[in-house]
Amino acid sequence: MKKTILLAAIATLAFASCDKENEFHQTYVANSFQIVYADQITDSVQYVTTEVHNLRSSEDWCAPITIYQESINQQIAANKGIYQLTAYLDLKLNTTGKLRSSSVTIDGGKYSANTLILQLGNLEVARPQVGLSSEFGTDSVSTLYIKDIASTDSIIFHTYYPWELSVPEGSFLTLERTSGPAGRNVVRFTAAANIAEEARTEKISLTAICNPKKASTSQSAGEDVRITTIIPVQQAKYVQPTE
Repeated sequence: MKKTILLAAIATLAFASCDKENEFHQTYVANSFQIVYADQITDSVQYVTTEVHNLRSSEDWCAPITIYQESINQQIAANKGIYQLTAYLDLKLNTTGKLRSSSVTIDGGKYSANTLILQLGNLEVARPQVGLSSEFGTDSVSTLYIKDIASTDSIIFHTYYPWELSVPEGSFLTLERTSGPAGRNVVRFTAAANIAEEARTEKISLTAICNPKKASTSQSAGEDVRITTIIPVQQAKYVQPTE
């Protein structure tokens, strides 16, 4: 999604057949909750309504873009019907390291609806996956398990800004790449054989280097914002080959 996205033009789907005695009303949001990531600064909410309405959020880090809301309401008031709309959200970078949530409300008075926006404290990691607790209280990256033998594996992630990868000095992991551009990335790594009789662990640090000139954030202009996610890797203990 482009960083400088604007609110989509409204699209009138169909007009309800109604009269003064039997009018059709509804406001409906497709998803009860949506997940966004720590370095994500835009998202959108799809909804359907028949009502003149306003958009609001319960938290200031998640702000609906309302630049066209007046003209949208004028259209709805002049042409009663069912409207399928897209509300775009202006998000702040999540530098807290914790999951946070905001309720976005489509306020049509008696006919209103809302959805929950969950912004993770982590970047978007697909291998291993980022998991949420059952109560949506925390989010964390799952451990990637590898064999005891010398091997090659990979991590998969998506960032909205350029990124860096690192492992501690002397690590048994060697990264194929240590930096790259925004977008989806697959980075391979090699692991030395584990000759110990116990499993060992390592932490790969994934850091998005965010530029606040392109983000809605309280950071000083020109100051890079670094958001780091830890990817744990566990290598199995040495297994004596059977004869």
